[in-house]
Amino acid sequence: MRLHQYTGISSRIQHRPNLPKPQDLIKRWDIIRGDEVMITEGKDQGKTGKVLHVLRDRNRLLITGLNLAWKHVPKTAESAGGKIQKEMPVHYSNVHLLDPITKRPCKINIRKVKDDKTGKMKNQRFVSGTNTMIPRPVLLEYQTERKDGPFDTLPDAVQKVTFVPSLSSFPLPKGVINELRSPYRAISDMFIELKRLERKKEELTDKLLKATRPKYPGYVPGGTKPRIIPAVNSSQA
Repeated sequence: MRLHQYTGISSRIQHRPNLPKPQDLIKRWDIIRGDEVMITEGKDQGKTGKVLHVLRDRNRLLITGLNLAWKHVPKTAESAGGKIQKEMPVHYSNVHLLDPITKRPCKINIRKVKDDKTGKMKNQRFVSGTNTMIPRPVLLEYQTERKDGPFDTLPDAVQKVTFVPSLSSFPLPKGVINELRSPYRAISDMFIELKRLERKKEELTDKLLKATRPKYPGYVPGGTKPRIIPAVNSSQA
């Protein structure tokens, strides 16, 4: 049995799919989940089905009921396990969209169409050489298959108004406000107050120095630096 050189696990247990290189990945996918397609190559050539999953990292798709293979499934609480048939991926190049009118495989073109609801331009798929549009499928299975569980909130409880805003009360309970308040807020407030006191102290010190500065002849108050006015001799005048 051959073991992996790094993990030490058997290659039969640790299956690694051959992923394509980044430059080989399909950049624009014209087929999406829910589309009706036909397989044009392989053992199921000519058969049609609905796209179940799109594997963009492998350039492949899963189609319901096509390209089946036998797989051994372990026994679980929900299933008995054993040998079952399972859909296997099909390469993107072997799958074609169906014309909604003729139900035959076709090539498509992307055109800009104005949306009637939003008024914006968006890409739509058209059968090549015609004006037949291929609409995008709307997947609504989750609305019919989903069921409310024990932890789901009932619609009546969601629509019930439990809070009426008022100017006389806080928008949130005080306990919630205390939880949202930063634990470093008190330290930041103290730092701001300390800086304010230091600036006030500097202003008072400047005022005190200006008030106690000695006044000598030629001193003009109000200036940043003393200005000396030369005295005029009465004899020279």
